[in-house]
Amino acid sequence: MAWWFGHRERAAGAAERNRHWLFGARTVTGDGAARWRSPALIGAICALVVVGGWLGFRALWRYMVDLQEFRVYPGTIELGRTVEWLDSQAFRQDLLRRDVAGVLVRDGQLRGYSILAPDLSRVVARAYEQSPWVRRTLSVRRCFPNRLQVQLDLRRPYTWVEYRGHSYLVDREGVWLDSRIYRVPAGGLRCAPIRITQVEHQPVLGKVWDDPGVQLGLDMARYIEANEALFQRFGLRGVEIRQEGSLTGGNRNCAVLMTGVGTEIRWGSSPYQSPARAGSEVSPSTKVRALRAILQEHGAELGEFEYIDVRWDRPALKPRSASRRPFPQV
Repeated sequence: MAWWFGHRERAAGAAERNRHWLFGARTVTGDGAARWRSPALIGAICALVVVGGWLGFRALWRYMVDLQEFRVYPGTIELGRTVEWLDSQAFRQDLLRRDVAGVLVRDGQLRGYSILAPDLSRVVARAYEQSPWVRRTLSVRRCFPNRLQVQLDLRRPYTWVEYRGHSYLVDREGVWLDSRIYRVPAGGLRCAPIRITQVEHQPVLGKVWDDPGVQLGLDMARYIEANEALFQRFGLRGVEIRQEGSLTGGNRNCAVLMTGVGTEIRWGSSPYQSPARAGSEVSPSTKVRALRAILQEHGAELGEFEYIDVRWDRPALKPRSASRRPFPQV
């Protein structure tokens, strides 16, 4: 019996505690004032305040996102700096024309975005990178309330490729640039033109001209730029890519540097090509040493030679009075 009465008392105590936690309990302080405390009620009020604050913040955020004052139009791109080799207006029109995904313009109207949109930078960067004239988007910076600062890594004119009476403006990687958008700088291009008579692949506007002869010419242009102090002394006027027979059959491309006095420098294969593919040709550093020695010994009468061939262990210099002979077989 004692056990049964003890169990009832414990159950009654637990029920009383639950009632006090749910509905509160009346307590009397030391000064005789009565207070009513309910942990559950206090927790419910706090939860309502948090939920209400969150819903209010969401409503305020949506309101601000839709405000016209915070609308930006990425299609109204302004380059951070003026470059003389690019027509900014033509570049912008081409950018909008290529916006096939409708990110910048839709139904003939520029699309506006809220500057508060979380994915705005990613959307704008991908839209600009649709253009073949943009190598990559460097940064997209928001300037409140409604401006964007966009930095682009643009392709820039590097040299001309002359082929069958046409001149193609290309960048360092060999991308054919649109002459309606790009201009030749007032100081000229950085490298002498590349002349080629035969190609395996025709050029495509906005794409890399992946022809072996064109790429050989670009390799030579970059190598000449890296060794400018030496090649300036020859007064180079251009790089010609010719084809000659090889002992293994077929033809191979040969780079020939045209000097200001009319003397040809027969260089051969790409200076960046592996020795295994260069065949019996000497290394680029050996060719450079040969050119330095020739300049030192024959610099004053360089124009008296028809060509200088530095491809082999013993460089060959052919006077203009000698009979013309074909290129040595490789």
